[in-house]
Amino acid sequence: MRTKHDREVHEKGEYWSRPDATAAILRGRKILGRRLRQLRVARHLTQEKAAEDIGIHPVQLTRIENAEANFMISTAYAIAFAYHVRIEELFTTEER
Repeated sequence: MRTKHDREVHEKGEYWSRPDATAAILRGRKILGRRLRQLRVARHLTQEKAAEDIGIHPVQLTRIENAEANFMISTAYAIAFAYHVRIEELFTTEER
């Protein structure tokens, strides 16, 4: 029988059990969230209007910008389309 820990590791992926990988993922989500907010604000879009253009709920966009959610690559493409940028530009940042 699988334990609760086994289910959590399996559901999230084994990499979440590695502190170094988890830290890198969370750091990357923060950088990406700031970049997405920067692009949205530069286009004078509210979160509500941007979410509508992307096709997601405004709460989900808030969670993405605040590094609280993972999202699918299809959502990244929808964001790029809504913001009129190439998908690569979502990941372009001066931060390291």
